[in-house]
Amino acid sequence: MNQSVMSRLLDAHASRNASKVFVRDRQSQATYGEMAEGSDRVANHLHGAVGVKPGDKVAVLLTNSVDFLYVQFGIAKTGAVMVPVNTLATADLLAHFLNNSDASVVILEEELLPLVTLVRARTPKVRTLVIRGEQSFADMLDAPALAPAVELNWYDPVDIFYTSGTTGVSKGVVLSHHHHYVFGQTIAKSARLGSDDVMYTCLPLYHGMGSYMSIMPMLIHGGSIALASGFSASRWLDDIRHFGATVTWGVYSVAPILMKQKPRPDDRENPLRVYLFTGMASAMGNAFEDRFGVRIVDHYGATESAHLAYSAWDERRPGAVGPVNSEYYEVAVVDEHDNPLPPGEVGECVSRCRLPYTQMTEYYKMPEATLEAFRNRWLHSGDLVRIDADGWLYFVGRGKDMIRRRGENISCFELESLLQACEDVQECAAVPVPSELGEDEVKVVVSPRDGLALTHDAVMAYCRENLPKFMLPRYIEIMPEVPKLGNQKIDKVTLKKAGINERTWDASTGQLTVNEPHLC
Repeated sequence: MNQSVMSRLLDAHASRNASKVFVRDRQSQATYGEMAEGSDRVANHLHGAVGVKPGDKVAVLLTNSVDFLYVQFGIAKTGAVMVPVNTLATADLLAHFLNNSDASVVILEEELLPLVTLVRARTPKVRTLVIRGEQSFADMLDAPALAPAVELNWYDPVDIFYTSGTTGVSKGVVLSHHHHYVFGQTIAKSARLGSDDVMYTCLPLYHGMGSYMSIMPMLIHGGSIALASGFSASRWLDDIRHFGATVTWGVYSVAPILMKQKPRPDDRENPLRVYLFTGMASAMGNAFEDRFGVRIVDHYGATESAHLAYSAWDERRPGAVGPVNSEYYEVAVVDEHDNPLPPGEVGECVSRCRLPYTQMTEYYKMPEATLEAFRNRWLHSGDLVRIDADGWLYFVGRGKDMIRRRGENISCFELESLLQACEDVQECAAVPVPSELGEDEVKVVVSPRDGLALTHDAVMAYCRENLPKFMLPRYIEIMPEVPKLGNQKIDKVTLKKAGINERTWDASTGQLTVNEPHLC
């Protein structure tokens, strides 16, 4: 299975089709041959001048660019393990990432040097900084194009991706070459990708969806990658056309934001063929496909569990993601004691791989968390799903993203899907807040579409008309923009910490909690 090693795939394409463009952004590009040679230079410098050995951890704090991929493949060629770090991390979070991962080298953007310097005293294992924009980075790219002679295996760890830490300290998910390869194979199969396809990614490369979930399908089949610096609703379609992109990933709030943009008569005039997504409501999906002339392929999985289900190409069922990916995984639905549930019943999604190293290897330096995740020989997702008698999976909600109020379990995912359909709402999030009666109360945070003055009464009126009674929020907060992480996932940690505050409107009194008028 050593053909699944990332750098071997790159070098194989370089030997066959060196002049084909592998990756480009608005400023630069690299062919397969140039990426293979450039990553050899990076590997040579890291191994020789910096002293990076197989198994060492190299943290990367870089924004989306062609240079990121030179670094990523160069680290892989040394046998070291890349630790992609959120460039928006605070000092405390950055210190945790660097210390927990045992990173000895940090490759970073020049503008992030003050932040890294701030935590140097707290990260004693970090011995070398390589700074993009300074001579240390230029020396790395100018090193001789001779990769070190190290043995690389399909089961070796290639990177450690940190979870967002919504329920506790962020955990480092150790992933192998083979995990990435199988993930890439199933994505390519789901979207029917080939060598002529161009994958557009505006998601950050420190996030799995922007990184290996975009890179590997193209690398396996000899396609191309187009990078943007970040997501912009106003620039998204222009980028698609500029790069000739035929496939892209969308996640979380991206599609609803795009649908809230003013329609243009030429929206369908674009090269996009497939829009890969996770968790889009059927009604919005149909409207999205009609507006942009694309096919949505839904997916279900996670960094830890990998690619457990995806849309069937020739059939759709309302509310379903699609058939379970039984080629590579066993998937089951269980109760709180891991007893299997019959078809159609809602429970926790658990899985295990049919081939080794196609799910996470471990949570790095967290053996108790690893054992808990793999208890009873199944990898536990924490997600609530149901699987019908034909093996089609229906996502119900994140198990830890639930609100328990007066005996009812409320899925934040379902509530948000219903509220997001309001044409005056740009984005929304539902979070639990403490109740004086015990359990939780429901709070929703919404942002209005551009130029609209959205009132709490209007939001509540929409909820009463369109939400089931047991989901109705008691608290509403209107914000210019709902806070998000760099991967465009809504930052629920921040929203939960905010709780009930001076901007929170209470439906039981019809007033702000501090009795002040509020309009956004």
